[in-house]
Amino acid sequence: GYVTDWRDDAGSGGWANVTGMDEDGRYQENTGFLVDSDSITFSFASFTSLMDATNPNDFSFDIMWRVHDALELSLAAAEKASGLSGGIQSCLFYDWMVAGRVFLRSAVENTAIALSIALAVILTMTKNWKVTLISFASLMCVLSFVFFLMVAAGWKINVLESIDISIASGMAVDFVLHLAHSYNHQHGNSEQRTRSALGEMGISILSGFGTTMFACCALFMTQLLWFKLFGCFIAMLICSSVCTAMIGMMALLAAFGPDEGEAVINFPGTQK
Repeated sequence: GYVTDWRDDAGSGGWANVTGMDEDGRYQENTGFLVDSDSITFSFASFTSLMDATNPNDFSFDIMWRVHDALELSLAAAEKASGLSGGIQSCLFYDWMVAGRVFLRSAVENTAIALSIALAVILTMTKNWKVTLISFASLMCVLSFVFFLMVAAGWKINVLESIDISIASGMAVDFVLHLAHSYNHQHGNSEQRTRSALGEMGISILSGFGTTMFACCALFMTQLLWFKLFGCFIAMLICSSVCTAMIGMMALLAAFGPDEGEAVINFPGTQK
């Protein structure tokens, strides 16, 4: 398409195509030079890649960027050998390759922003540095489990996966923050506070887990792949979150959590 557009602006000289390259005319259409009077002002050439477009291993983002870098080096070598300059090289998958880098960068940036906000919220709500550290470590474990499951399932960074990663932190903090807040309002030593928090908030956490999984079952039965994969992501996230929060985080709070009145942070303007 690009060559056809350029050919429309060829001027009085017109295009001179290479002939006899193949039977179906692909190279005849996409290899040649632009003639302006008695000068050649532009030349172009096309190549066929041996990469299999149906094989995802051939078209991973790493391989795409390596192909791009190799072609850039080849172009630079050709310009040096010919004395020409201003050359460009392009390929059909470059747009998708750049989009994949944008998806990955946006997912990382959104996750970093969400984690920063989550840390600030946990610290502000609990006003306890020990509870905050244990809660934030639990949140990181939830995200690690989810990302591990996505990789184990063979998922690649795409539009849906980028959205999933971006919202994972906000969804994963729910159970962690509820239990941390409940623990922070209990009395006694760390073990007593853990039991009281589980007794107060455990049923609510399990109920939320059950209703969310019920919603995932509805997504599993849809015909659109987008909704099915989103249901799988929510199931991965909610299972990782409930297990980490109810078992891992509460065990850490029972063993290393603060007793009542310990590790409290008194912010300016708040009562002790």
